[in-house]
Amino acid sequence: MGLDTVEIVMEIEEAFSITIPDDEASRLVTVGDVFDYIVAKTNVPKQPAVCLSAIAFYSIRRAAMTLGATKRLRPRDSTLTVLPDSKRRRYWAELQEKSELRLPPLRRPRWLVAICTLAVIACSVYFGVLAYRINYSQLAGLAAATAIGSIVGVIASWLTRPFAAYPANNCITFRGLAESALVLNFKTLSERYNGANTSDIWIALRSIIVEQLGVSPEEVEPAASFVNDLGCD
Repeated sequence: MGLDTVEIVMEIEEAFSITIPDDEASRLVTVGDVFDYIVAKTNVPKQPAVCLSAIAFYSIRRAAMTLGATKRLRPRDSTLTVLPDSKRRRYWAELQEKSELRLPPLRRPRWLVAICTLAVIACSVYFGVLAYRINYSQLAGLAAATAIGSIVGVIASWLTRPFAAYPANNCITFRGLAESALVLNFKTLSERYNGANTSDIWIALRSIIVEQLGVSPEEVEPAASFVNDLGCD
C-alpha cells in the first residue's frame, strides 16, 4: 500500500471504529468496495429513523444562530461569510462547544505555510552545513539539520497560531462542514441516536477521500478506482 492508501485506511478505521487488516485493504480497489466493506463491518440498517448528516448540520446551524447569524442558514451558505475573519477563531471554538461536535481545526493560509516551510528548510540546511564544516562529519551535519529543523518548526507553528483562521477547502460551506463533522463524530452520533444509515456512511467516506486526496466530491463515485481514477498511490 502507498502512503495515500495508508492514510485513508487509518482515517476510515478511526471514523467508523473498525479494523481493516492489510490483506483485506489490498483487495479494496474501488470506492464501492470500501463502502460495501464498511457497511458490512458496521452492520447498519439501510433506512433507520435518523440521518446523522442532517443532525450534524442542524446542530451546527443552531450553534451558529446563537453566535449571531442573521439569517436561516442553508447547507450551501459559506462559512467564510457567516464567520468573519476577525472573529472566526473564537466563533469556531464556540461552535464546537455549542454544537457538542468536534470540528476540523482551522488552518493557516497557504502562503504562510509556504514561508514557514522555506524557513525550516533554510535553517536546517544552514546549520547542517555549518556543523559539517566544524566537525567534518556527515552524521553531525544531519543531526544538526534535523534538530534545528524541528526546533524552528515548533517555533514557527507556535508563532503562527493566531493566523490559523481558515477552514479546510471541504469546509467552506456549511454542508461541507457538517460532512466533515460527521466523519469526526460518527461513533458519538451513532451511539447517541441509536444508529446510522448507509447514506451517512457514504457521506462520511466521501468526505474522507476528498480531504485525503484533494479530489472533488463529484469524482468520488462507487465505480471510481482509487489508483486509476483518483490518483491514489
